[in-house]
Amino acid sequence: MARSYLRRLPLNRYIGRQYVFWTLCIADRKTGWLDVTTHLRLRELMMHASWRYHVAFPVYCLMPDHAHFLGVGLDRMADQRMAMRFVRSESGPLLHACGCSWQKQAFEHVLREADLDREALRSTIAYILANPQRKGLVEHANDWPYLGSVIPGYPMVDPLQDHLWRLVELGAGWMNPKREDEDGTLTRPAT
Repeated sequence: MARSYLRRLPLNRYIGRQYVFWTLCIADRKTGWLDVTTHLRLRELMMHASWRYHVAFPVYCLMPDHAHFLGVGLDRMADQRMAMRFVRSESGPLLHACGCSWQKQAFEHVLREADLDREALRSTIAYILANPQRKGLVEHANDWPYLGSVIPGYPMVDPLQDHLWRLVELGAGWMNPKREDEDGTLTRPAT
């Protein structure tokens, strides 16, 4: 019997300080769901997911028939699968009102240790941000209104600026105001 779903990696690959590149497709590649209101509502849902599941989205791009997100676990409690499940389920009624729905299952690429070098991260982020340009929707990525960054405590991060590379390279610790010591205790970093 053929499987009707994609195999997932072991749960521990989505837990903790992991980097996951998510792609959510609209069922049957329908369009008509993407507008300013939907964009703002999805940003709000990403912020709630960030808080609930300790995951930030330093880069995302919403397209007419799909969406890309780079999820970064903020600490050892982060759960990317639950964060994405939350975003998908809470945005379902919003899409349904437009006559659309998410495809049955999201696609993801968990970035391994080997993928976390500077050029691999730059390549993943550049791929996400250049999507509208590659599809011929805009001449320059910064003309696309449906991309951004959702990082708790950093409302003005612009994913098209070079400083994002430095932030992502530093890993999840730069987003978390508290740091875990080796013994598991939390300490506030020096200011």
